[in-house]
Amino acid sequence: MDTFSMRGAWAFGFRFFAHRPWAHVLVLIGIGVALPYLLQYVLAGAVLAAPSPGVTGQGVSTMMIRSSDSGAGAVAGVTILFGYYLQLASWFMSWRLGFGVGRPLGGAILFGVLAALLAAAVFALVGGPAVWAGQAAMTSGIPFIGLLIVLIPLVMVFALFYTLPAALLATIASIVLAFAMIFGAVTGNVGMAATLIGGGSGAVVVLFLVMSAALMWLATRLSCTTSLMADWKSYNLIAAMRESWRLTLEDQWVILRYLALIAFGLAILIIAASLAAGIGAAAYFQGSPEPGPGGQLAVLAVGLVVSTPLAFLIVLLPAGIYRELTRSSLAAEVFA
Repeated sequence: MDTFSMRGAWAFGFRFFAHRPWAHVLVLIGIGVALPYLLQYVLAGAVLAAPSPGVTGQGVSTMMIRSSDSGAGAVAGVTILFGYYLQLASWFMSWRLGFGVGRPLGGAILFGVLAALLAAAVFALVGGPAVWAGQAAMTSGIPFIGLLIVLIPLVMVFALFYTLPAALLATIASIVLAFAMIFGAVTGNVGMAATLIGGGSGAVVVLFLVMSAALMWLATRLSCTTSLMADWKSYNLIAAMRESWRLTLEDQWVILRYLALIAFGLAILIIAASLAAGIGAAAYFQGSPEPGPGGQLAVLAVGLVVSTPLAFLIVLLPAGIYRELTRSSLAAEVFA
């Protein structure tokens, strides 16, 4: 039996964009990156003059919203959620473009819009009750159980649609918490890791580490789900999940190492860039109560630069994994 090749998956991922590359650029950058940031910038400009700003954002972007104006906060929240929806829709569009060779761009866009709506419905149906039940458990004096109730379903759904972001989140959380635990043990501040997650107990730190490992594993086993949906042009999420589980069974630990290796490299870059950006922003905005339109534009420009290659990687990785796992059937089709 053929074994999974990391090099092969990476090569398949890059070749995935060879068919109509400019169409991929249009949907990934135009719809999934530029449009959400443009909407945020327009909204930020509309509420920038607020006297008591709060900070929210999507990705690395930030927006200043009026904390005393519930209407502005609601609009900002809807804008951010719509931006996430556009991102996910653009990934499905790109997957459909790569797997549906020769198919019209309009069909890929329609598929992406509907597939992202399905994903949003799954998040709402699973995440809504989980958050409600978790909050009820926390207010009843059992916060640890409340965290479990919230985290387990959200981790599963996040791994389902966000292969690379899930692996990246799991890796960053593991790196930060492990470093905090080691540094805290050396310096005598044993509660340092717990402080990072809101002052919880050591059991909560262990829970987050276990959830990070579970998130990475689930991202591995479900990594072909979105690609299968796009390849089949199907909205049958259950069937795609079952097939992804079957495809990844034999090579799951190699795929996990592949995702972990890429996620670790990206995590180091992101942590270093975040530290540099934080220092730079502190120097830029020092003594100024508000960044002003120029500062907002600079932050959004940085967000565009970071989000553009990340969007291609988010599509590239699961598509490459799926192509590598099904390369035998592809070869059979070519020579049939």
